[in-house]
Amino acid sequence: MKFDFTHENLKGTFSESFLTGKQILVINGQEIQKTGKEWATQGNLHIQSKKKFLLFPGLIINGKEVKLVNLKKWEWFFVFLPGFLIFLGGALPALFGFAGMYLNLSIFKSSDIKPAIKVLASLGYLIIAIVIILGISAALQPQS
Repeated sequence: MKFDFTHENLKGTFSESFLTGKQILVINGQEIQKTGKEWATQGNLHIQSKKKFLLFPGLIINGKEVKLVNLKKWEWFFVFLPGFLIFLGGALPALFGFAGMYLNLSIFKSSDIKPAIKVLASLGYLIIAIVIILGISAALQPQS
């Protein structure tokens, strides 16, 4: 997932692979190398990674936290909405729940998409996921 940010006079991009966990940090067009848990010091910049809840990475630059995800409260509601699928129990609902939260975070952090389309995409995913889960569940029920 890719996060664009500005911090004081710095413009940067932080990306992290969901599958491998590989992180790439570019500040003012220059890629910063990672050494263990910390990023290499560039000039007067001291950069650290800060892992936030579940999917949300964070950075600390010169002792100040940089917000990588800036969403409104109503947008957070839709990001976590597929999470209720996890409470249905089983691997398939949990898979659809976590995948939906990741997808919704990607959609809602994008500034290129209109809010109404974001909401429709989120609800559309949820409806499709429920139909698939119920369909597979019904197909696996023993016939009497």
